[in-house]
Amino acid sequence: MKFNFVSEPEQIFPGSCEMHDNTDCSEEDCDGELIEVDEMILAEFFDTGKADDYISGYFLNFDEEKKIVSIVGEMSEDENAEHTGEYIDAYMVLSRIELFSKEWKISWESEELIDEDGTVITD
Repeated sequence: MKFNFVSEPEQIFPGSCEMHDNTDCSEEDCDGELIEVDEMILAEFFDTGKADDYISGYFLNFDEEKKIVSIVGEMSEDENAEHTGEYIDAYMVLSRIELFSKEWKISWESEELIDEDGTVITD
């Protein structure tokens, strides 16, 4: 499976809060707790202990300077099953990445997932 998800720049803001659904906030307009977004905060989305989340977030990276999220890499069928004890298909992976995108309001500059047969799962 080949992952090629790269967000548009400045997708994740440093002053995000759960109260305003992880959008840009400031101390003046937010009485929620501001969080400094880093790769660990983003990775928590996939830290559920479930196999589909493990595979979906395996290549997650966050460039803190440019505020670019990426999920880029390649994993064979054997590696997929080896990591989790079961094979996770591309449609399950795509479903989790789409939920991640929705939660963090990420617009992807590049959005491509290719299964082991070479079938492009995304447009």
